[in-house]
Amino acid sequence: EVDKNNQSARAFYERSGFQIKEERVNKYLLDKKYKGKLYNP
Repeated sequence: EVDKNNQSARAFYERSGFQIKEERVNKYLLDKKYKGKLYNP
């Protein structure tokens, strides 16, 4: 299922503009970083 999600995300990024891709990637990284601090202080 992870592979399917990655393929879907990649297809979405390819259809989207570079700015939208960057914003989504940055949001994912920020969420991951925040959750990392929240759950693994």
